[in-house]
Amino acid sequence: MRIPPVLRAEAGGQRSVDVEATTVRGAIEALVAQYPSLRDRLLADGDLPAFVNVFVDGDDVRLLSGLETPVAPSSTIVLLPAVAGGSGLTAPVRVSYPGWAVPVRIEKPKSFAYTLLIACAREA
Repeated sequence: MRIPPVLRAEAGGQRSVDVEATTVRGAIEALVAQYPSLRDRLLADGDLPAFVNVFVDGDDVRLLSGLETPVAPSSTIVLLPAVAGGSGLTAPVRVSYPGWAVPVRIEKPKSFAYTLLIACAREA
């Protein structure tokens, strides 16, 4: 299992952890058995929280069988929590596409995540 930076502190600083399981649920439960502080972040009420994305060999498990998606011993499971929030300092950027103006603002986060705000407006 690949552990993203936002969860590494709870996973002992590990970038990846080997687990034995036949399903995504089993893999997450094996991970949580090793690192109990991850339970509330990964298995809220026994299911994946809406903001946690899980990929098996590049496929989103929500489009497969969810936590019951089968995994092989060679599978790579990637945990990818969504990040949001932020306010404060901004760095405005203007990106142009033919006929479109796309102002982009990157905000300094309140915590660990960067927020990318994009608003599109058709140029006259």
